[in-house]
Amino acid sequence: MKKIVIALLSVIMVVTGALCMISCVQQPPVGGASSATSDENQIRKVYNSYVVYAEAMGETPLSYEMWLLSIRGEDGKDGQDGLDGKDGKDGEDGLDGKSAYQIWLDLGYSGSEADFIEWLKGEKGDQGEQGIQGEKGDKGDQGEQGIQGEKGDKGDQGEQGIQGEKGDKGDQGEQGIQGEKGDKGDQGEQGIQGEKGDKGDQGEQGIQGDKGDKGDQGEAGISVIKVELDANGNLVFYFSNGTTQVVELPCGIHEHSFALEETVAPTCSAQGYDVMKCITCNAVRYMNYTDVIDHEWQEALSYNTTFHWFNCAHCDAVNQKEEHVADENNLCTICGMPVGATEGVLYDLSSDGTYYEVIGYTGTATSIRFAESISGLPVKTIYSKAFYNNTTIKVVIIPNSVTSIGDQAFDGCRSLTSVVIGDSVTSIGDQAFSSCSSLTSVVIPDSVTTIGSSAFSACSSLTSVVVGDSITSIGDYAFNGCSKLQFNEYENCKYLGSKDNPYFALISVLNQNLSSYAIHANTKVIAGRVFYNCARLTSIVIPDSVTSIGNDAFRDCDNLTSVVIGDSVTSIGNDAFYGCSSLTSIVIPDSVTSIGSSAFNGCSSLTSVVIGDSVTSIGNYAFMDCSNLTEVYYKGTADGWANSSIASNYNLTNATRYYYSESQPSSSGNFWHYDENGNVVKW
Repeated sequence: MKKIVIALLSVIMVVTGALCMISCVQQPPVGGASSATSDENQIRKVYNSYVVYAEAMGETPLSYEMWLLSIRGEDGKDGQDGLDGKDGKDGEDGLDGKSAYQIWLDLGYSGSEADFIEWLKGEKGDQGEQGIQGEKGDKGDQGEQGIQGEKGDKGDQGEQGIQGEKGDKGDQGEQGIQGEKGDKGDQGEQGIQGEKGDKGDQGEQGIQGDKGDKGDQGEAGISVIKVELDANGNLVFYFSNGTTQVVELPCGIHEHSFALEETVAPTCSAQGYDVMKCITCNAVRYMNYTDVIDHEWQEALSYNTTFHWFNCAHCDAVNQKEEHVADENNLCTICGMPVGATEGVLYDLSSDGTYYEVIGYTGTATSIRFAESISGLPVKTIYSKAFYNNTTIKVVIIPNSVTSIGDQAFDGCRSLTSVVIGDSVTSIGDQAFSSCSSLTSVVIPDSVTTIGSSAFSACSSLTSVVVGDSITSIGDYAFNGCSKLQFNEYENCKYLGSKDNPYFALISVLNQNLSSYAIHANTKVIAGRVFYNCARLTSIVIPDSVTSIGNDAFRDCDNLTSVVIGDSVTSIGNDAFYGCSSLTSIVIPDSVTSIGSSAFNGCSSLTSVVIGDSVTSIGNYAFMDCSNLTEVYYKGTADGWANSSIASNYNLTNATRYYYSESQPSSSGNFWHYDENGNVVKW
């Protein structure tokens, strides 16, 4: 990366003048020799551009002196001194190229070659490669390779040739434009060997010189053929191999003028700051940081089955967390929550005699808590409709012994404002909390794996739901009619989040009449009926993060022609693609273990299906009314197919079936494989 940056910076040194005419940096004077101060300023401007570019790329810029050293090329190897050889054969003509002076003129400058030499002046360079030793003369200061003096009177330097006779010492010049080829000088007598000079840097390929001794083969180089500014004010380099490189120089061609874009207030976990944006190039800077503030504790106590505490309004910090202390009525003296089992709750022994169920309530208390055990047996379930249409209870605490909440268990409890779900609950039944119109928030623990259909439907005061990260299935209309519920939105879809993933569960769409939807890359669960009857939807990609597709998820999307199912999906729900009459093919990945009943029922255009070898269960009528289904490509073997549970599926079982074989099988039968492009190919 460093070499690329240094190479680009070297080119920038040549084109900076031209870019400045486009930008707000003043053009340097042309048409006459520049002073040393002007040269120094010009180099400083290039260095300043480099500093800003390095900071924009997140790198620490070099000091000015180190930067000057960094634009040197890599050291070349020392060559061995040898006797003068015979003149070599003429080399092949090199490709015509523009001289540096010509490129300078093309960029809009004017002046003589001498003007250009003055414009290029820089710091004293390293020792050039050792040439043929002439007669020993007075030792002079070593500079960059300059223009070769004439024998006697000073003349223009040609390409390096055979050393001429010793001439009068000429002034040392900065490295300049290559002069025209000079006449070949007479060979001088072998001089005394001078001291060995410092190893010089490898120079760029120069103009073809006189025939000389054959040199070592250099590596093929790539040259910059054009540099220009694009519409965004960035440098675009065009290389001889056909590639381009865009270099953002947000600060390199003008001085920023920042305006306040936004002020972000500090919180207890993060500093505040001002967002500033340049009015010219839209570069963003963060300035004026302010210190973090103290926690803002909520006024209302939070609680669970054991503790109560105050939450911070901005982070996960808690304050004054204490255990409940019961009064004579078994209510906490601090938060008022029930501490022991509430009187009036009815229990019944399970049919197998191993646990108790909550079956009803005859008490008058508004805050209730269930017993964790009775006669040494755990209380494990809340029976269906146990509190159906109870308008008395306001607070319910479900202890950690409970594992399931039955269908309609709290349906119609219109006074219920708060529920604490214990950490052992794994399933919440259909309509379990439907029409709890005073319920404002719910935290579903990580133990829960399934949420039933309409489980929280018509909870019109519900504003916040946090789902656990173990959920694998969310039923149809689970949160339908929750008009105040705050969803996270992405690409026309609405999500509920877990503690760490705001896009955990895809619940619904913003509008069924849209033609484009995208599922977030972090989504785990697609709830039931999310895309139901999205008639304009034509294609959908289910990312690899998704593990389950809910019932009726894409039902009656009759213009859906393309579906990509990610490699983490394990289950496809009942009726998931029912009535997708334009779908012509489907690939069910190896991760899928079950395909629900009527999952592809009515997909009348479906002609082929690929089924992964992990599928062990295909429900009733999964491929019913797929009248054009003629080919089934099974990723497993005939034995694997025979061992799968395949319910009534006439169109599937009567289609021609092919079994997977990575290599061409020696036995007869129907086999298939993927080609190098991932296409299904028959053997």
